[in-house]
Amino acid sequence: MIKIDEIRIKNFRSIKDLSFLCSDIITFVGYNNAGKSNCLRAIRWALSMEKLDESDFCQLSQDNPEVEFNLKDVTLDKVEKLVINDNKKISKIEDMIVGGEIRLKICATKVDGKIEQKIYYYKEGDWKPNPTGVSNALRCIVPEVFSLSAKSNSEEQTSKIKYGTLFSKLMGIYVENEIQQGIQDKLESILKEIAENESIKKLSEDVGQSLSEFYPDIDVSVLPSLKSEDVYKSFTLQLASKGGQNMSVGEFGHGLQRSAELALLNCVANQRSLSVRDKSIVLLIDEPEIFQHPSLINKIRQVLIKLSKIGYQVALTTHSPNMLQSREILSHLHIVYNDREGGTDFRNRKFVTFNRAQTNDAAVNTVMMLNQLAYLPFCECAILVEGETERIIFPELIEDLFPFTCHRFCIVDVGGCTQFPYVKDILDQFNIRSFLIADLDGIRKMVRPDLTNNLNERVERISDRFEAYFKGKPEAIKQSAEDYWQLCQEVPELVKDSIRELEECSILVWSKADIERTLYPALVEKTTKKTKMARSVIDQKKAFVESGECDPIDSWRRVIEEFGGDWFNLVHFASILSKDIATSSEMQKLNG
Repeated sequence: MIKIDEIRIKNFRSIKDLSFLCSDIITFVGYNNAGKSNCLRAIRWALSMEKLDESDFCQLSQDNPEVEFNLKDVTLDKVEKLVINDNKKISKIEDMIVGGEIRLKICATKVDGKIEQKIYYYKEGDWKPNPTGVSNALRCIVPEVFSLSAKSNSEEQTSKIKYGTLFSKLMGIYVENEIQQGIQDKLESILKEIAENESIKKLSEDVGQSLSEFYPDIDVSVLPSLKSEDVYKSFTLQLASKGGQNMSVGEFGHGLQRSAELALLNCVANQRSLSVRDKSIVLLIDEPEIFQHPSLINKIRQVLIKLSKIGYQVALTTHSPNMLQSREILSHLHIVYNDREGGTDFRNRKFVTFNRAQTNDAAVNTVMMLNQLAYLPFCECAILVEGETERIIFPELIEDLFPFTCHRFCIVDVGGCTQFPYVKDILDQFNIRSFLIADLDGIRKMVRPDLTNNLNERVERISDRFEAYFKGKPEAIKQSAEDYWQLCQEVPELVKDSIRELEECSILVWSKADIERTLYPALVEKTTKKTKMARSVIDQKKAFVESGECDPIDSWRRVIEEFGGDWFNLVHFASILSKDIATSSEMQKLNG
């Protein structure tokens, strides 16, 4: 099957220069106005070869818009099936094929106030003009493109067959795969009967006689030209409440309108016969989750994945964590952002691989949790926590320390230090900066026998130093939190050097072995319940804020100092986490 492969977009809307692979399913996720929809628009322009307008030219560049793309799995046999009865065009297209691929480029230029477009093909190290008259033939072999925008007119898309609408194209596929031949046979019989009708014959004679006064050598025949596609163009989709009258889709709510569009996709997804086509169909959907409740979004995700396995290439944009909750989606995901100078770009240039040695199922499941997917694709720093105390304190702490940029952080519960290397590997592939907040006794748990990377080697080396200390302490055989606190007291330089080296590995360890002894040691002497201590700290902080005595940051400082804690250790952590994220005013307030 001929498919679109690699694509490069230049000087198109917000995109200055962007390349990516078009897999069977690809997802673009990111903030509003990042340029996700422009990726879909560029794909549509390249495949449909439709005319651009002024708004499609990039404001960040004086150069003209262009899209390069590869067609893969192109063979002469497929070309001959798709370009029917035109050996001259087939020969010209055959000349474009190099190693089973055709590389094309569409360009737009402004000439005397008008926008002109040209198509080129790549061969022998150079772009060559598209041969005259081959554009229509190329349309036969280029995958057909269907698109559904977030702002599309759902009533028009579903209630009326109109050329170019989603319903029109999907009905065409359904008829082609299911009822095309049956309709064609009946039509031919009906048309033959109409053509031989005496009234029609007389009409032909009368028109011919009238025309013969001026054109005596011309014969006239009035014949029906109805085709099978004209039949399905008369179909409409109407809805009715139980016992009610049929009404157009536009009479119902936006959620139901959108669901009607996607219900059509579901029906096509169940047509297995599509997989025998000679070229794919590219489906572009902007925010398929719009107006839908979560359970239906899950169903939509499943339908799109199914379509990607039966001959469709699906490209979508989304903000929904439900749409992302699948390995197929996450492993073909680009996180999109907008750089002021460089325009639309990807945080991760390559797709994520889940079958690496550094990845395990538990780590993948951690990332795929809905409460993580709601924030991870939009964050610039992931704070990985492994203890119940950090899970309680850090969400509120980050909001108070960074009131203007807290949305750029995501707090991820990794469920224990053992999972840190695996979760970090996934986030590294997405190019999301991540740090683990850990207690000193968790370091040895990070050493994994199945890992041989640099992180594992450095952590193992540090863990061995601690093991050497404990060998001389038979009473510390359990290596408890209390034992590690004692380690900090007896060999502070060893601990200090180790903590500094761990920071280079994106692991932030509390200077007094754990968060409790570092931030509020006075409470440790009163209770052993970690969650109770954490909530007492937050309650006291809130009391200071509500009393009006101090703002949130000063309240944290005051609570930590009153409980005998190390405020500067927390400031140090915050400075590392917020590098290149926090505003200057936030950092001045934190360090003030």
